[in-house]
Amino acid sequence: MNVNAVSRCLPGFDHDCKTIKVLFLDYQFRSLGGLETYNMETVRAFQRLGVNMQVWSCFTSGNQVLQGIPTSGLAPLNSRWSKLYQRFWRLHLCLRLIREQPQVDLVIVGHVFLVCQGLWWAHRRNIPCWLLVFGVDIWNPLPLPFNRAISHCDRIVAVSGYTARRAAALLPDTKRRLSVIHPAVDTARFRPSPVTNFDFPKVVLTVARLSAGERYKGHELVILALPTVREALGESIEYWVVGTGDDRPRLESLASRCGVSDSVRFLGRVDDNQLLDCYQRCHVFAMPSFVTQRSDGFHTGEGFGIVYLEASACAKPVLAANEGGQTEAVRHGETGLLVKPTVTEVAQGLIALLGNPELSKAMGRNGRKFVEQDFTMAHFEARWRVLLKESFPQLFESAS
Repeated sequence: MNVNAVSRCLPGFDHDCKTIKVLFLDYQFRSLGGLETYNMETVRAFQRLGVNMQVWSCFTSGNQVLQGIPTSGLAPLNSRWSKLYQRFWRLHLCLRLIREQPQVDLVIVGHVFLVCQGLWWAHRRNIPCWLLVFGVDIWNPLPLPFNRAISHCDRIVAVSGYTARRAAALLPDTKRRLSVIHPAVDTARFRPSPVTNFDFPKVVLTVARLSAGERYKGHELVILALPTVREALGESIEYWVVGTGDDRPRLESLASRCGVSDSVRFLGRVDDNQLLDCYQRCHVFAMPSFVTQRSDGFHTGEGFGIVYLEASACAKPVLAANEGGQTEAVRHGETGLLVKPTVTEVAQGLIALLGNPELSKAMGRNGRKFVEQDFTMAHFEARWRVLLKESFPQLFESAS
């Protein structure tokens, strides 16, 4: 995307696209993980631009206002029955589109599972259809109907250059229509702590799901590295793990076998204030997430990793793996360290950051500047505005 075009759209631009009406189709519209948060922030950005938004979600709590966003749902969240009949709900979505015929100028599909329905209806109405892609949802080969639908979307927006390249490799004819809009961070919410010195022990933090089906986040690497880190530094180190999931018992057992169960604190799900406190109190944020291929052939890995930016916004140094989308969220040697996803390199990286407080503080300060320069909500909003203006120039006034 043209950087100058984005810079001209930063705070102070006019909200001049009020006549655009957008239907946003999502799988489950709520704050859950990175994908869901990105979709919610996208809708908020469009609303701030003056766009008339309608959000339809397959799984939500009926018709409601979710965090200020009017949302219409087809099925209850966490419904065991609805999960068993996902195909039925996609058909239900098609029938509802036919029945209600919403009057909109653009359809945005927030999950690849719904691309066939969204594209079919949009092209019947002769309006454009955009698709948002994130990571593993587009990295792996999809059934032919999905591939065809993706290839016919008018624009595909990826959260990272890495995901965009993976998508282009699978579907080369989409390359011309691919754009990248990175996630953004609320820098007013995620901010450095006014307290500069916290009590010992030193804290390493990871914020991620503990899913047995997603063992790529790097929790295991950090736990296995802890004995080496503690011995090298000669002091107590605590590892805080924020997140829930079915892989927790295995990780607790691993910590016990490594002799570090006294150092690993599984904090579970935390609220917003507790999350900010964890970021502000930690000394290093570490999530050495890696790209891998499971036994079923399915690729896993980080599409981008908003948590790296959240930690940087709180002025904390970051340790990440040197592969996947997170390489766009961390500047090696400047805002943190990118290491090979091995126990040895993770241990060396943690020792380097925890053992050199001045280096860590400098990287934390650089991280805050890095976020402020390119990953604020204003940048996010401006990039979306550029895409809207490219697609609907007739609805925009001339730039002042």
